[in-house]
Formats: sequence, structure tokens, C-alpha cells
Amino acid sequence: MSSLASALRKGTREQKEAELANVVAWLVTRANINNVDLTKALEAKYAKGCPGSAHLASTRNPRA
Repeated sequence: MSSLASALRKGTREQKEAELANVVAWLVTRANINNVDLTKALEAKYAKGCPGSAHLASTRNPRA
């Protein structure tokens, strides 16, 4: 995760994309190893929006 943190702090767009892709691949692999259906888990948690705000999409400004 330290390479992700570094990329997010001061990396290029390409470095950020590559590191985030690594995290997603790691997460999907861990879910598969543990017989977790990520689609089902995400739908159960977020189908009605963010549990904290109930918004269907993030309203946070990523550049703020």
C-alpha cells in the first residue's frame, strides 16, 4: 500500500492508475480466495447509495 500512497501523493496520472489497478486486482483475488461474491457484497451495501450519505454517487469534489 505504500506505493499507492506515494503515487496518490505525488505520482503521475499513469502511476496512480497503475497502483489503483494493483489494489483492485489484490482485492478481487482475496475475495475469490475467500469465496466472497464482491458484486453481491457491493449491491448489498451500496444499492441504496452510500450508507453515510445515502447519495447514489459521490458528491465530494475530488480536487478540493
